[in-house]
Amino acid sequence: MKKVTILGLSSLIIGVIIATISFSMVGFNPNKMLLEFRKIQSDEYGPSYSKKLSSFDRIKIKSNAAVVVKYGDEYKVTAKNSKGSQNNYYVKNGELIVSSKHHARNSFNLIGLGTAMYTTKITITIPKGVSLTNYYQDSTSLIMNGIKVNNALRLSGNGSVNLTNVNAGSLHVDSDYGDIKVKHSSFKVHPSELDTSDGRIMIENNHFSSLGVNNENGNITLNNNIIDYSTGEITNENGQINLGSNTWNTLKVKNDNGDILFTHQLINRGFTAESENGNIIGKASKSDNARIVGKTSNGKVTIDQDIQSFNGNKIYSFKNDNGDISIANG
Repeated sequence: MKKVTILGLSSLIIGVIIATISFSMVGFNPNKMLLEFRKIQSDEYGPSYSKKLSSFDRIKIKSNAAVVVKYGDEYKVTAKNSKGSQNNYYVKNGELIVSSKHHARNSFNLIGLGTAMYTTKITITIPKGVSLTNYYQDSTSLIMNGIKVNNALRLSGNGSVNLTNVNAGSLHVDSDYGDIKVKHSSFKVHPSELDTSDGRIMIENNHFSSLGVNNENGNITLNNNIIDYSTGEITNENGQINLGSNTWNTLKVKNDNGDILFTHQLINRGFTAESENGNIIGKASKSDNARIVGKTSNGKVTIDQDIQSFNGNKIYSFKNDNGDISIANG
């Protein structure tokens, strides 16, 4: 009996230590915890294989897969299937369709008995110089570099998005969890929308026709982007909003919990920024020809009078409930 008790206590202590380490790594966010467990459990893969395909100009993916799309010499899919997934890849009427069935098995982890999910790794290759007509993905993650899509690039699921040198009509991302990174890309035909529930959004050196960005939990950073038309809208619930130099027609920024920080923005018509709990700190210029207004319920408002234009043809309005507002010359 004594041996059983000692064994039980030892197991409990080891479990607490492991749980503490795991919590420190992933935090107490349930989604992040599940993703970390899936990463641990997703190391079981079958052999890698490649499949040459007939030509296609559209891609539709609905699979628990981490996807890479790149240019190469031919139409091809290279896959490393997890042992828990059965994936199908085929071309029908000029469209590449990727789908999967998951063979789940019960597993024990730190949060109890659960179902293990496995992520297949897929690389899609298309010949150099070929443009896709449409791209749709409901999957785990996407890495895309240098690809051209004539119409919309539509992405959803639970995972990170990393786009570099991509040219598409528009970009639509709806992610439950994961970072969104877009660099050196162009989406100049239709409005684009980027939305994640939990992750960072980093947008740098891009050109959009119009842009909406929404995050529930994580920082938003935009730097050196051009947004041609309509009103650019950036909203966040928990996290910092950081704007480097960008060009806008009209800009609206709203943050529930977190600072709004910005360097000088080139704005054609107007700029509004509101924060419930956080500072608004930024820079403007006399050349903006803007009337700058600041109002806070609990904080200090400081506006450099050298940049004020009381007869200006546009208004910069800054409001918050708790926090300082500081607009300097820059």
